Amino acid sequence: MSDDAMSIPHLLAHCELFTEAPDAIAHLRRFILDLAVRGKLVRQDPKDRSSSEVLSELGISKTNKGPFDVPESWCWSNVGSVAETRLGKMLDKSKNKGEPRRYLRNVNVRWFDFDLSDLLEMRFEDSELPEFTLRPADVLICEGGEPGRAAVWDGRESDIYFQKAIHRVRFLDFVNSHYFVNALRASADDGRLREYFTGTGIKHFTGKGLARYLFPLPPMAEQQRIVAKVKELTTLCNHLEVSLARRAATRSRLLDALLREALKPSERAADAAAG
Repeated sequence: MSDDAMSIPHLLAHCELFTEAPDAIAHLRRFILDLAVRGKLVRQDPKDRSSSEVLSELGISKTNKGPFDVPESWCWSNVGSVAETRLGKMLDKSKNKGEPRRYLRNVNVRWFDFDLSDLLEMRFEDSELPEFTLRPADVLICEGGEPGRAAVWDGRESDIYFQKAIHRVRFLDFVNSHYFVNALRASADDGRLREYFTGTGIKHFTGKGLARYLFPLPPMAEQQRIVAKVKELTTLCNHLEVSLARRAATRSRLLDALLREALKPSERAADAAAG
């Protein structure tokens, strides 16, 4: 593990000294994900079975060449080789039959989470339910809007399906869904994800683009360590963000109080002149 990785807890513990910029926390989150997908966030364990070996045994294509260097125990793979992908159901009121059921739209999928406060319904026939059902660990990815925005379904509610504007991705059991969404967000942050979009004006992340998307794949045990460390550091970022917001609010209140005090002499003089 590099010195960069070793310094992260120290960095977070002292970053209030250099987080005056409005987007400082956002930059810090991007930095964490960038280290994560380059193998610099947690230690490599020589006892971990390499991802190249796992893919080779299964006859799955992979490559050791990618946009940047990764540790020897990692490899590069594309989504089409390690997952089953499916677009959701087309919304067509004139053709849709069956019982009304809730479904996810593009707007319901946020980065790393879901907003279920405004779910709509469309008709699904019983025979369609297995095709469009959601399981825990499914990754839901926006095809348009903000292409690539994604979250891992956690099974928080049942009997919810998904619309055609969303890809459902089910990985083979050697890919951690949460690790993948971290890698996807890192690609969105550094601009690499745009290489897989189509369209000159409005961009779309089509099924073909998704299948081609190349991402760095660590050993499964390291993926789990990365996910845990990213969660830990993201929580610290959240706490820091709240702390900075409170400090800014306190500054604002103090400034208001100072302004009121500064204006009082003028107000008294105006009152005296009027009297």
